[in-house]
Amino acid sequence: MTLPLPEGCAECGWPRHGHYQRWTMNAGWHAYAPPNTDLIQARMRARSSAKEGSADAGVGAEDR
Repeated sequence: MTLPLPEGCAECGWPRHGHYQRWTMNAGWHAYAPPNTDLIQARMRARSSAKEGSADAGVGAEDR
């Protein structure tokens, strides 16, 4: 699973450069929509959590 970029489109997560118009199931056809501060922070936390989780790869929950 690929996480959206923190500064990516609020609707689909694609970066602004090269976005033009995109189609997604949730938003349909849309232009780049800048994310608000809360969304950027949430994406940054998700990316940080994913990095921390990958450091524990191969370790069972009982070993943590």
